[in-house]
Amino acid sequence: MASNTDFYNSNEQKNDQSTGMSTYHNLDLEKRIAEKGNEATLNLNNRNLTDEDMIIISYALQHQTIDTDVLVVESAQIQQDEWSCAKCTLTNESTDRICEVCGASRLYGVPESRFNQEDEWACENCTLFNKSSNPVCELCSASRPHPLQKQTLTNQQKLYYFTDQKLAFTTLNLYCNSISCRGAKHLADGLNHNKVLKTLSLYKNNIGDDGAGYIAQALRHNNTLTTLIFGKEHVQGNSIGELGAQHLADALRYNQTLTAIDLHLNQIGSNGAQYLAHALQNNHTLTSLSLAENQIEDDGAIHLGNALKNNNKLMALSLYHNNIGPDGAQALADGITNNEMLATLNLNNNKISARGVQYFARALEINKVILIFNQLFIS
Repeated sequence: MASNTDFYNSNEQKNDQSTGMSTYHNLDLEKRIAEKGNEATLNLNNRNLTDEDMIIISYALQHQTIDTDVLVVESAQIQQDEWSCAKCTLTNESTDRICEVCGASRLYGVPESRFNQEDEWACENCTLFNKSSNPVCELCSASRPHPLQKQTLTNQQKLYYFTDQKLAFTTLNLYCNSISCRGAKHLADGLNHNKVLKTLSLYKNNIGDDGAGYIAQALRHNNTLTTLIFGKEHVQGNSIGELGAQHLADALRYNQTLTAIDLHLNQIGSNGAQYLAHALQNNHTLTSLSLAENQIEDDGAIHLGNALKNNNKLMALSLYHNNIGPDGAQALADGITNNEMLATLNLNNNKISARGVQYFARALEINKVILIFNQLFIS
């Protein structure tokens, strides 16, 4: 591996000669990604990362390794009378090298690793994969192209230190850094093109409503992320208010893969809870939602209680420390009565009162749910 001085200095702007543009670099971060990026979890927490560093993270997200078994185009499929474009799905004639509608190559979506296999070569004329022993293409008889020597990227050719490294992490921990809405925008750009990441943890940053909006927009297109963590118990959240909650609620109407959202210790309030409650009535994937310490009060609890009547997917709901009184408890109890899926409801450190407990007692006669009241478990 090149030394620090051979590559470039840590945290500098480096001119990209191919584009003439300046590229931000953080050598310590890039080396960390290169060394740990192929592990299941990439821990970049507590590293004082900034918004500019998220440019590097975004690039890494966009260039992660996809399982080649899923995307490899089989030779048998290419030899069929017709082929389906992997970009726009149009069915093309077998003689077409590119799609008639979008112009994508017949090999669009085939990972680069497929072309590096020693036992196969791709025909430049018809794109068929042939056995290495074949001097000409079995389909069109075109000659095998001259083999090219594999080139190793030099330090000057690398965009980032990890450019030629395999990145297969499925969990990315970015909590306890200095990421604001600008950094969240860079992360969203990465998520828009990512097909690998499953869990993203961002608690104790400061992305705010705008940052939540950028990530929510990416969730409309991302179909792999399952867990999104914006907050954690006893730790600072992300200053996400009702507008941020509205953005996330809108995303839940489109996203079909997210199963868990943690908004612990933010400030969504009762209006934010209302937005999310409406989204829950039409969402069929979210199984865990934490709105602990978000000042949702009775009004927010009432909206969530109504949502539980129509939601058949949510299994865990945390409403810890939200100033919920007996009126909110009554709505939540009514929701439990009509919900057969919810398994755990955390109402610790609220103001349920004896009247609220009575509402839940009657609800539990119909549906069994684990209720958490002030560290006492009642089921």
